[in-house]
Order: sequence, then structure tokens, then C-alpha cells
Amino acid sequence: MRVEHHARRKTKISVDEAPLSELQLKVVEAAALAHLDSGLTIASHTIGGKAALEQLDILQKNGVQPAAFIWIHAQSEKDTVYHAQAARMGAWVEFDGLNANYLTPETVRQHLDFLIFMKNEKLLHRTLLSQDAGWYEPGKPDGGKFAPFTYLFEGFLPKLREEGFSRNDIRRLLRENPAPAFSVRVRGRAGG
Repeated sequence: MRVEHHARRKTKISVDEAPLSELQLKVVEAAALAHLDSGLTIASHTIGGKAALEQLDILQKNGVQPAAFIWIHAQSEKDTVYHAQAARMGAWVEFDGLNANYLTPETVRQHLDFLIFMKNEKLLHRTLLSQDAGWYEPGKPDGGKFAPFTYLFEGFLPKLREEGFSRNDIRRLLRENPAPAFSVRVRGRAGG
């Protein structure tokens, strides 16, 4: 498989809940080959923790280190054991969906609790945060209700500070972690 190098910083895939189908297994294997060829990070839209761990197993069997993998939508898995396990393996665990159009007090609290858990487990260095904003909904007038790209900074970060997150913690989540997570470099068995 040959991968063209573009300005993109990731290869995005998607899987359903575990166990993965035969087709999904092939997609993950293809992502492993693409990573080993291009150094692009593998970002996977993944709903459950079992599916995230299954993907990590496949990647490792194909010579890709977990550090090349981002578990997108990790907040959809409510059992933090999976978050901790993936992070301890070296994967990136991304809590996103901080879209102002869809947030409720319960989902905000859940995101806070997940981040508090990761901090308490000393896993903040393997954690990413995203808002998933700006949705365009085809078929709706004007593309639907636009979610501004401001909630993370204007609404969520003040809540993190209230929960005791330091400036360094926030800098880690928003600046320090994304740099290595999205770096273009092969992270294989013998490589970085």
C-alpha cells in the first residue's frame, strides 16, 4: 500500500463496537501499514473501550506502537478502566464532543470527571481534549445551527480551573500533548 503525503497529520478510521468485523480488522491493518509507510498518526472514531483495545492489539501485531493511535470519542466509554488501560499502553485517549449545541450539564460533568480521573491516575500526559464543534448538517436551512469554536476556552477551561487543574495541566492538554500525538513520524517496534 502506498500513501501519498499530504498536509494532513492523521489517518482517520472508524470502527463499531467489539468484536470488530472482518472488514474492520482489515481497515485497522491497512491503517497500520499506512502508518509504517507515512508516519501519520492513526485517529480512530471508536465507541467502546473493548474496540479500542482490540485495535491496539492489531496495531501492535502489525508492528505499530500504541503511541501512533488516538482513541477518538473516548467519552462514549463510561468505564474508566478502558481509558486507563489504553493510556498505560501508550495510546492517546481523546475526550471530545464539547460542542455547545449538544452539551448538557451531565455531559460537561462527565467530561470533567474523566479528566479528573486521568489526572489522578497520572495519565494526563496521554490525554487529548477536543470540542468537535462547527458541525454542518446537510439538508437543514443554512447547514443547521453552527456551533462556535469557543466553548472549550470560554466555558470548559474555567470549569477545569474550578476543579483544580493548574495552568500547566491545561497547557499539557492543549499544547504539549497534541504536538507528539500528531507528529509525523513512524512509531514502530524499533522506531520512535
